[in-house]
Amino acid sequence: MWMMDATKRDTQLLIESAKGIGANDTAFLGILCSRTPSQLLSIKQTYFKTYSKSLESHIEGETTGDYRKVRGHIPKMYNGY
Repeated sequence: MWMMDATKRDTQLLIESAKGIGANDTAFLGILCSRTPSQLLSIKQTYFKTYSKSLESHIEGETTGDYRKVRGHIPKMYNGY
């Protein structure tokens, strides 16, 4: 995974870290809170190109409570994907 380009790696880590009961809080919040707006937009675009749906819909389906609040706050700042 570390041989991937940074955007693809972050996209994959976000997907894996948001998975249900075994959610990896550190990776999930680390990526969402430490990336620049342009990096988050690139992650969203990469996700959309790969899965033909929005990253928000994936995260929403895998999270509850406070994580949905974080999901709603950060990725939705960037429109288009």
